[in-house]
Amino acid sequence: MKSRLLYVLTLLLAAAPFALPGRAATYQNPLSTLTDPNADADPRLLTGLDGKFYLYYPQGSYIAVFKSSDLINWTAPLGTGSANHVLRSSDITTPNTGFWAEGAFAINNTYYLYYTLVQSGTKSIGVATSSSPLGPFVDKGLVLTGSSSHAWRDPFVFKNPDTDKIFIYFSDGGNGLMGQELCSTVSPCGSNTKPTRVLTGSSAFTMITLSDPDYQAWEYIDLEHPTMFYAPNADSSHRFYLMYNGAGGALARYAIGYAYSASPRGPFHRATAAPSGTCGGGMNPMVCQYQTAGVYGPGSPNTVVDDAGTRWILYRFKTTNQESWSDRRTAVDVLFRNGLDQLVVTPTIHTNQTAPVF
Repeated sequence: MKSRLLYVLTLLLAAAPFALPGRAATYQNPLSTLTDPNADADPRLLTGLDGKFYLYYPQGSYIAVFKSSDLINWTAPLGTGSANHVLRSSDITTPNTGFWAEGAFAINNTYYLYYTLVQSGTKSIGVATSSSPLGPFVDKGLVLTGSSSHAWRDPFVFKNPDTDKIFIYFSDGGNGLMGQELCSTVSPCGSNTKPTRVLTGSSAFTMITLSDPDYQAWEYIDLEHPTMFYAPNADSSHRFYLMYNGAGGALARYAIGYAYSASPRGPFHRATAAPSGTCGGGMNPMVCQYQTAGVYGPGSPNTVVDDAGTRWILYRFKTTNQESWSDRRTAVDVLFRNGLDQLVVTPTIHTNQTAPVF
């Protein structure tokens, strides 16, 4: 009898869910481990070559980074530079007054930090490299040089798993989202020490703009923060998903939408606009303000698939309906793709959620 009880107990323990040390079984939004008042600007997620997650935030004169093993528990701030900064505006060779949103990419044992550089009257995109996601990053100069008619910002770099070609996506000052193929190894390109300069000749392509026939009212003011991901088991016309922000970042109605394409070069097709007063359900925007719960202005989308095959979206949102930059927090929710290849996200806040599995 004693041995039978021990056998049954062993089976029950084997079947019961458990949390590994240091891993979250459940969590609540906003993430409590990202409570630093400067930690919620416009987060950009990177899966490091070590399998850990790194979250980069622009902080005006510097860029900070946070580290996690599970998307939920974050250690911050980290970095090898002065005051734990991975990159400072004073490290940049081009005259500037600080940073806006950035994007990180890793390949061939090298980390690339693409930054938006604020300059007099415009913005440009540059890149710095390091052997570690914590830096120190060494500036390699501008990739996209801004002008009075083009304020390039919000870089995101993506590798097409079908072809191994690498693309950089960015905002054209808010009026449209652009893309450009980079060298296959990103950097160096031949004898150059930085990626091929983009927007030369006809090599650049436009993804979506505010003047498109399928432009939607919720996008008004800005198109920004492009994020690309690949869904290999989707319909062939939907395998490349472009998530992006519409409206203004300090507004309660700021929201996250998406478009899809058969190619990373496009053409991209916006998801059908949601009926007035609604949000999500496979239509645009797929993440918008949820006033009853206290979620406003979701933005800066990032995505990753966990070990259980669930895709997650990490994003920031506002905790008030005021036009403000000082009320932002970070959240993680499930990004569901339904049987029609539509993206659906239900924002959660102050409720227990099952954590990702890594």
